Amino acid sequence: MLKSVFTKKISSKFRKLLEEKEYNKAKTLYDKHIANILSLRDVWIHVYRKNLKVGAHQTALTIATNFENTRQWIVPAVTSLVQTALCSGEYKKAKELLMQFPAHYFSIIEILKEIKPTKNSDLKIILETIEPQPRRDKNQVLEILNAALVILQDSIYRQGFLFELPEDAELFITGDLHGNRNNFEIIKSKAKLQKHGNRHLIFQEIIHSRSFLVDYRDVSFLEVIDILELLVTFPNQVHIILGNHDLNFFLNRSSMRSKRKLDDYFFRGIELIFGGPANEIIKKYKEIITWMAAAIKCDSMILTHSNPSSHDMKNFDFERLKKISTLKPKKTIDFLVSGRDHSEETVKTFLQKCESEFSVIGHEFCRKGFSVANSQQVIIDSCHNLGTYLLCQPNKINSIEQLQACIHNLR
Repeated sequence: MLKSVFTKKISSKFRKLLEEKEYNKAKTLYDKHIANILSLRDVWIHVYRKNLKVGAHQTALTIATNFENTRQWIVPAVTSLVQTALCSGEYKKAKELLMQFPAHYFSIIEILKEIKPTKNSDLKIILETIEPQPRRDKNQVLEILNAALVILQDSIYRQGFLFELPEDAELFITGDLHGNRNNFEIIKSKAKLQKHGNRHLIFQEIIHSRSFLVDYRDVSFLEVIDILELLVTFPNQVHIILGNHDLNFFLNRSSMRSKRKLDDYFFRGIELIFGGPANEIIKKYKEIITWMAAAIKCDSMILTHSNPSSHDMKNFDFERLKKISTLKPKKTIDFLVSGRDHSEETVKTFLQKCESEFSVIGHEFCRKGFSVANSQQVIIDSCHNLGTYLLCQPNKINSIEQLQACIHNLR
């Protein structure tokens, strides 16, 4: 009897503190008694649902974050707050909420469809981070992946993990894409592969979006699908350079950013795309990764994701790329995707080993969309609104100045 009275007293006090928005006091009381009075959880849930029902979504969110900060309670409140902010033109508030909390992806899409075009920068950022039609048919995608795999395996340019293109080829070289939908569409349009049979379009680092993620879902696999479909359409003109994110994904060693495992968001995105887990899709994509080019050579130019560091250079054997038959932990390939040393001396040694005059890489974030790392190397970055591409014929490049002149803005 005494226990029942005490429980009712604590529950009543807890409810009153919640209704008066004394959240710090309520949390202290909750933490003190929840182990013995499990019904306290029912109290905050009741108050949470009541606020949600009457449209007090911010209050509901505050209660959720204080007592059980999980998707079950966060998503309904945040989704409603974002919808309200978008409808009232408070795009900065909507963006900040989406960056901080998970929200229901498709509910946000429905609201965005109704918004008229505007120059507002916050709305532009939101629109660039969300795919309006993320669903894909699993069987159709598998057909694309299977066709792309055969083309990569049978490429006429392949020598192990090195692709050697014709000396008179024209190259349309992009840097890291990281799921940027707008930039991919621009690249595809500018490349005009159907009009230029001698032009080769080269992609790298497609996965793991650099934008903030709506509902913490990275849907960059959509760009993977589209690029592989482009490869199937132009089988001898589209190529993919292996990057460190690709290699890490294949080896199940998740790439990290801000202490977060990027594959966690990538898998969540795949679940959104296919309506659930898609193990056969992931397995096939990993097989495709094992057939990506670790290096592409054309006349006096070598294209790689990065270059070996000075420390690793002594163990780097360029000729071995032609002999490697399987993508397993191998130093030669690891060196080409993960190096961060782009000093003059290091790159000069690298080029000597590759018997090349110029190096074009990605791997590094460049605020201006490119960087001239040294007298023989440029870095291209294609993943943001200042992204660039490089269009050139390597057999006509005689200086780093000529190479830099071939760099163009995507937008």
